[in-house]
Amino acid sequence: LPPAQGAPPGEPPPAITAPTWAATAGTGWRGAGRTRSGDAQEAYELGCQELEAGRTKAAMALLRRAIQLAPGDAEVAAALGKAMKG
Repeated sequence: LPPAQGAPPGEPPPAITAPTWAATAGTGWRGAGRTRSGDAQEAYELGCQELEAGRTKAAMALLRRAIQLAPGDAEVAAALGKAMKG
């Protein structure tokens, strides 16, 4: 195979740098500097407490409220999914 463009023969190709958006890839909804509102955080925390206490219906209601307030928040969505599994 011929050497990669920009690389002298026998030399490795130049390093490829990731685009700036890649720094937050895979970090979820809040990874790009977004924060959860106080209301969403409260609903999330209370929902998690209800889930830990075994009150899944109450947990689901609170976590659904949190996801309405913070749509696309992966952490809230995961907690809601856990509640839905029972």
